[in-house]
Amino acid sequence: MAAPPAAQPDVRLEVVDDPSAFYGAADDGVNSAQTVIANAFGHQIRDAVWRGLNPGWETPEGAKASAVRNVQRWKSISTDKDGRPNTIFLVATVPGDDRESTGEGEGGGDSYKTGRRIVGFAIWAQISMVPGYGDPVYADIRNVDGKGFDLAKALFPNNEREQRYMGQAFASLLKRRASLVREKAAAFERGELRQGEKPASFHLDLCVVDPAWQRRGIAQKLVGWGLEEAKRRG
Repeated sequence: MAAPPAAQPDVRLEVVDDPSAFYGAADDGVNSAQTVIANAFGHQIRDAVWRGLNPGWETPEGAKASAVRNVQRWKSISTDKDGRPNTIFLVATVPGDDRESTGEGEGGGDSYKTGRRIVGFAIWAQISMVPGYGDPVYADIRNVDGKGFDLAKALFPNNEREQRYMGQAFASLLKRRASLVREKAAAFERGELRQGEKPASFHLDLCVVDPAWQRRGIAQKLVGWGLEEAKRRG
């Protein structure tokens, strides 16, 4: 793969509006959010929790399964009482060369948007335990949706040891987040929130930049977009 240009790239931020962003229009994982996430979390920092939640991530089958879970989440986005999406999937793109746009050459593949290459990805989520203000947070991997769906069993159907381990890791990851929204919900019910304050939090669920494009201000742009959106939402 050719090294990216030294000059500051033309970075564009786009809210995902097509499922091909997650796994590539060519259905091969090339030029996709999945590749960016795997390069950073899987190969670069070797994040144990991410790897655990995405078994087989380094194989075509596992990578696609991981992407499909994000697609399913994207397709099931809910809205708050003001009609705004509770989850926003954001990609950062830079100009791609002709091979990346046409699928020709090493590292090619159909582009998510013609002539653009995905190099960064973020998920922003509005969370709340008060109906109408955001999506609830459940720290129990055996009940991730509040309706009894057991993610650990779905990921490791015949491995109780892995199920227990991922349950502990998942709870540790979400414990503070769940506590925060419960505290805000309780304060809301007691009428203790400040004037104009909502019983919700606009949370950065994930932010990642492909290692080849790091240290170019792309993560800062992804974070800055969410902070501005939080201000717009009040």
